[in-house]
Amino acid sequence: METGPDGRPRARKGLTPHVGRHSRASLIASRHSELFAPKLQRFLGHHSVTFTLAKYGSHFSHGMLEPEEYLTADVAELGDPATT
Repeated sequence: METGPDGRPRARKGLTPHVGRHSRASLIASRHSELFAPKLQRFLGHHSVTFTLAKYGSHFSHGMLEPEEYLTADVAELGDPATT
């Protein structure tokens, strides 16, 4: 935290390590489907994949499946997150 002209603490402006972390996570998510979310969750150290999806779910690639499609999807079509 920085100190403002009035001597009270205020948040830093610009690119901070925290902003950089979120930017990197958003970019990673944008290159993958939501099937990659568990790996991103572990990478970021989040307590649950639900939290990761709540935070970055809108950033995942547009090729996402509807929930019922997971039951019938061909695994070969989904791709391997480890290779993308």
